[in-house]
Amino acid sequence: MLGPFHLRHAILQTLKAPQDLARTLVAYNPPAQARWIGLAVVVILSGCLGILGGMILHQMTGGTAELAGFNPITMAAMQAALIIYGAGATVVVGRLFNGQGKFLDALLLLTWIEFVLVVMQVVQLVLLLVAPVTFSIISILLIAVMFYLLVQFIAALHGFRSLVAVGICVICTFFASAMLAGVVLVSLGFVPATLAN
Repeated sequence: MLGPFHLRHAILQTLKAPQDLARTLVAYNPPAQARWIGLAVVVILSGCLGILGGMILHQMTGGTAELAGFNPITMAAMQAALIIYGAGATVVVGRLFNGQGKFLDALLLLTWIEFVLVVMQVVQLVLLLVAPVTFSIISILLIAVMFYLLVQFIAALHGFRSLVAVGICVICTFFASAMLAGVVLVSLGFVPATLAN
């Protein structure tokens, strides 16, 4: 069972034995409403941390680093949309290979990954203040951790054995989704066709 006193252990277990933790989360089976609330909380936290990090960088570089024009709510909405899309893609692509994962379970696992990344973002901001040189290193580490957890969680969700195959599918799905998003944005006129090419 997960609880406030088990949170630290769960985060450590996520990094040490991600598939076991993923199965524990799925077995915990929180109600659908709790999953959506959890998603909302973590994306808002992540958006606020992103804005805060941008402001700190802006100040530390004497204003040479550009601030993003998005507010936390906009960033949170974009992240929520990406996580929901990711959960859907995880289930659809997984079932093409006889996976048995469900959408709400995929949503729960991706939300947990985002929560772990939020915790790491907090560490990154603290290190930014005391050791700015580590910012880029931690950013790369965040991407690596996200990919690692995504592959492990998808394997646990669908019961897949080959992590290499799952990793390849994740990469292919990412590029296919990026291409599809580009086509849609160009079609809707949000991105000029010359830039998309």
